[in-house]
Formats: sequence, C-alpha cells, structure tokens
Amino acid sequence: MVVPFKLGAKQLVCGYEQVVLNRASFQLEPGKITGVIGQNGSGKSTLGLILAGLNRNYRGRIILDQQPLKPRVAARLLQHETALVFQNPDHSLLFTRVRDDFEFILQNFQVSGSSWGERIQHALSIVGLEKFLDANPYELSGGERQRLAIALAIVRDPACLIYDEATSMLDTDARTRIYQILQDLKTAHKTQLWITHNLDELLVVDNVLVLANHTIKQYTRAEILHQPKILVQAGLKPTLVLELVYQLQKRGHEVQNLADLQREIHAL
Repeated sequence: MVVPFKLGAKQLVCGYEQVVLNRASFQLEPGKITGVIGQNGSGKSTLGLILAGLNRNYRGRIILDQQPLKPRVAARLLQHETALVFQNPDHSLLFTRVRDDFEFILQNFQVSGSSWGERIQHALSIVGLEKFLDANPYELSGGERQRLAIALAIVRDPACLIYDEATSMLDTDARTRIYQILQDLKTAHKTQLWITHNLDELLVVDNVLVLANHTIKQYTRAEILHQPKILVQAGLKPTLVLELVYQLQKRGHEVQNLADLQREIHAL
C-alpha cells in the first residue's frame, strides 16, 4: 500500500530584497505532477528551495502530512522527504565515475549499504542509463546527464521530487525522454513539482500553481487549457502550442496532454 505524501504551505511569506510571496497557501495533490509557473522574479525557484528544505528564510508554515511546521523543523524533514533536480545537471555531479556519485549520496543519507546495489540499478533503470554505472558522467550528453541527475535524486527514494527548470538546457528529443520519466514516476505514485518557464510543459502536468501578484493560485490542467485568461491575468503570454490547443478545443477537439495534441496534429 502506497502512503500518500501530503505537502503544502500556509501563509507563506518569503523574499530577499523584496517580498515575492505574501501569505501564500497551497496543497500539492499526492502522487500527481504539479506545475509551477509565473513571471521571472515571481518566486518559482525560491518556492522550490523552500520545499526541498534548502531555504529557511521565510515566515509561515510548511504543511507536511497535515502537520504545520516551523522553518527549522520543516527543513530537516524536507531534506529527507524531497529531492531537488537542478536546471544544470552538473550541479548534481561531484565525481568522475557515476557509481561514486550514487554512493556519496547514499552514504550521506545513511542508507544501509546492503541495499546500495539494488537501489542504484533501479534508479538507473528508471532513466534508461543501466549501462553507465562506471562511466564518466562528464562524458555523457546533456540529456543523459540530466537523466542521471534525476536518477541521483531517485536513488534514496524520496517521497517528492522537485524539478527546477530541468529541461531548459535540453533539445526536443531529450525533453521528451524526461517527460516520459515523469509519467513513469507518476505511475509509481511519486509526488512531483515541475517548475518551468516553458508554458508548453503545462501539457505534461496534472495541476498548476500560478505565482502572480505575490500569491499562489491553484488550477487543474483542464482549467488552464480551457481558460487562456488565467495566464494573461498572471502576466504570461500563451505560446503558439497553447494557442493551437485553444483553437482545437474551440472546434470540439479535446486536448489534455501531449499525446492528444500529437494525435490531433497528425489528424490534420
């Protein structure tokens, strides 16, 4: 039986030289992919760091399994329950052999040594890099390194994965492989937070947090894809892909994800 991981925030206030979020509240849906969008400076990456337990510079409470927690306590628990995948995969790499990066993480989180081999092979299999255990990660392609970064996040089996612009440095083929990994992890009931500036990626998430005007509003993917005004009111311009989705739906063609869009384009 999979125990749902419940993560959210209440009355969150954070920022550096100026407030970016002011009394913002939300609740992630367990086992789903939640997108995070907003203009530059709206607090997307800050929110990711807070939920990864790497930023305690905020007021309010993190809600973890229905318990409101102060920043210090929340950070300690979140560092074990969540894992962050950075925009640049090189930020996740320390050694010149893939095996050593995995073993460093498992040792750092005090995971029993008897399970290391099985955990590492499982993580690599999820991202399709089973043959690279003894490879030099810096000799892999950009897409392969990002998939490795995801495997390094997966290996200690966190309840929630947080991705901060994880496909912004990748080409179309590499992004597509990452999207499939998201769906595979969703099937395994992982809660995932997908921070992005690429509005096309709303087609790969289930729910959306829109950061605008110092607050957070929650929507389903269907609400975003049927109501372009939501993005406009947040100061975001719908992409050509989303404009196509809007036009198709006006003509009675339901589009809820990338597979739907690809099917409709092929039918045209």
